Amino acid sequence: MTRAAERCGVAALLWLLLLGAAAAADAMGWLTRMDQALRELDYEGRFVYVHGHNVESLHLVHTVRDGHERERLTSLNDAAREVVRDDDATTCIMPDTGTVSIGPRHPHRRGGLIGLQPQHVGEAYEARVDGPGRVAGRSAVLVSLVPRDRYRYGYRLALDDVTALPLRTEVLDESGVPLVQTLFVDLRVGADVRNVPEPSPARAGRAGPELAVPALRQTRLPWDFSDLPRGFRLAMAAQRALPGDGRELQHLVFSDGVASVSIYIGAPGSHDLEGEAAVGPVNAFGAKVGEFHATALGEVPPATLKAFVAGLRRQSEAVP
Repeated sequence: MTRAAERCGVAALLWLLLLGAAAAADAMGWLTRMDQALRELDYEGRFVYVHGHNVESLHLVHTVRDGHERERLTSLNDAAREVVRDDDATTCIMPDTGTVSIGPRHPHRRGGLIGLQPQHVGEAYEARVDGPGRVAGRSAVLVSLVPRDRYRYGYRLALDDVTALPLRTEVLDESGVPLVQTLFVDLRVGADVRNVPEPSPARAGRAGPELAVPALRQTRLPWDFSDLPRGFRLAMAAQRALPGDGRELQHLVFSDGVASVSIYIGAPGSHDLEGEAAVGPVNAFGAKVGEFHATALGEVPPATLKAFVAGLRRQSEAVP
């Protein structure tokens, strides 16, 4: 190879590397815009949630007033279940089971849509822009999140090219097959979006007595984790009492910027999960850890949950 040809090859390689870096930066820019849009915009629409052969239609309203978020998610299927969230709490009205439950807001969900922390995404995923698309009659930009290892699923997003709201989201298994899909069929953004009302007293009354979820209490973490899957960070550590038997559970939430894993640790009980289980798209794994029992669950592969439980260690100074 001549020196001129060698210089040409090096220049071409540098050009490809620069193009790749620019594409990744562009993808991260879209993800940052999406995160901001989900938190700051008023939006309303109907979307479908698909998992396997199950299809659910939902209506979502999200508003921001004086810096405070409020959203209402209503099932349009047979049982008109309703979830209302604000900055502090989640209220669930479930007429089909006759209960109303009130508890803390889940830190990693937004109206059934994907939520993420853009600053942490790059460690666990490769983000890329795949090109233009069209969803719900709106032009979109297609963005993929490709996992860097086997401990998380992949994602395909179609973001509105004006607002960056996620018009379609797909969670992909290791073979690229969708496990879960959400798809807006219509969407309104801005001044036409109505305020989110308080849960209807009449509906709450028909649903039956209120069931209060025990409050989370922030607590010091008496556990260590070794060999955590790449990119996962502790997002929450709290403690709550189980209703009925008085047992105390430690509740930990880890996030890799997109996916989250919840871990519940406490004294062994008669109904503890042993081994693997799945409820819809959520996997779970339970096992004894010394004198305690731990259950891990999340929309992640079972290997991830096993790694969390296997790496769980009681801090020596916290042992009674």
